[in-house]
Amino acid sequence: MTILIYLCRMKTKGKSGVYIIQNIINHKVYIGASNNTYKRLCDHKMWLRKNNHDNIHLQASFNKYGEKNFTFEILEDCNREYIFSQENYWCNLLNSHDRRFGYNIDPTSPYGKMAVSNETKERMSKGAAKRIVYVYTLYGDYFGVFTDLYKCGKYFRTDAPNIHRKMNITQNKKNLIDSEISKYLLVDKDIDISHIKNN
Repeated sequence: MTILIYLCRMKTKGKSGVYIIQNIINHKVYIGASNNTYKRLCDHKMWLRKNNHDNIHLQASFNKYGEKNFTFEILEDCNREYIFSQENYWCNLLNSHDRRFGYNIDPTSPYGKMAVSNETKERMSKGAAKRIVYVYTLYGDYFGVFTDLYKCGKYFRTDAPNIHRKMNITQNKKNLIDSEISKYLLVDKDIDISHIKNN
């Protein structure tokens, strides 16, 4: 595993591919794929620092061992059409779905249609009913507040998991408008969006 991590450092930042987050104390890993691995790793680090990561096992471990005991690396660059098959390959190779070796919760698929584990469904269902959503325009102006993910999803004609995925993403939003909901910032109460008004 150590050799693997050293090889990762040679990859190009900002490209599509597969990435790894590793606990250097217990050697457990989290594997993911993205169209921009560098940015995705930065997002993971931000969520973990704010104690707001969706993966409760990775977050608990990060809180316990501290940021200095985690590495955030790119495993490989690859064409976008292959990122899910390569993510699935690395998850299987490193056994990252086994709690003894990794933090991945949701099953992966080489076809990109990732199933959601029962544990994740239950956690999202409980959290959706309690999570308050604050909505702002892309320019930082207050739009409104919803008492839970379901009500927010109903207003924007989408589902609660989609609202959940878009929560607290405030970077480069103006370049990603592809639906009505992408015209807004969806954040938790304690998320600071003051930088939006300055841009």
